[in-house]
Amino acid sequence: MTARAALIVAIPAFLARAVAAQEHIDWIVTDFPPGHILSGDQAGTGIVDLEIRYLSAQMTDFTHSTRQAPNIRAWALVKERDGICVADALDLPERRQFALYSRHAGLAVLAPQLLVRRDQAARFDGFRNAAGEIDLQALGADSSLRAARTSDRPLGAVIEQFSSGAGQTQLASLPRPGLAVAMLDKGHIDYAFGYANEITYYRAVHPDSTEMTAIPVAGQPRIFYPRIACSDGPVGRRAIARVDEILGRAGTPPPYFEATGRWYAADDFRELSAKADWPK
Repeated sequence: MTARAALIVAIPAFLARAVAAQEHIDWIVTDFPPGHILSGDQAGTGIVDLEIRYLSAQMTDFTHSTRQAPNIRAWALVKERDGICVADALDLPERRQFALYSRHAGLAVLAPQLLVRRDQAARFDGFRNAAGEIDLQALGADSSLRAARTSDRPLGAVIEQFSSGAGQTQLASLPRPGLAVAMLDKGHIDYAFGYANEITYYRAVHPDSTEMTAIPVAGQPRIFYPRIACSDGPVGRRAIARVDEILGRAGTPPPYFEATGRWYAADDFRELSAKADWPK
């Protein structure tokens, strides 16, 4: 075999080994619209779906797949296996024991609030402080109110503390995302804890539903900045390094964020998009 022929044979073999050596990222998606939208006409167009698509397209040195799992299972996978990533990760101390977080935020979302039917909002005026926020201590003292939340979705320290000790309120913890908002719509509960964009999504899917609104909760941050989290292993470390490189180059907010504005009121989205407030 001539040197040239040997080179021609060697090049495809080299490329095959390079492809085979590519590391793989398994992105975990959870059924929690409009973060991830897994079914219906708008499947794949959720806020986090767009983020994963953007990052995957930029991270060509990895292969990518998505896997559906409940939120609790998602974090168990991050703990158990290398190469597992979650794109809408709230930075919680217990998760940092086994997960690596990106330095840059990938998203900005309004922090969870009190969701109520608009025609019942005046009932909650007595629980508001001078800033118009819900005082959870006062709210919890009213044992007549029925409430619900999604069970495996972190809602911030203030609401979590209230949820764990809210003995005087009838607070149901529901396993299926969207069920609390549906129960609120039908009048089966008086309020729910959740994200304002859950209302927007529900109204888009059920245009004849009752109008609902979100009231801020005292002590709760106004905005959460979820980051990307990956397994604390060789692949996860390299993935986080690439994510920070990409998001650092993209600037704030990143390009895909503009398309998520449809899930927010215009004023809220302008606040979420404020460049100066995004973590650097």
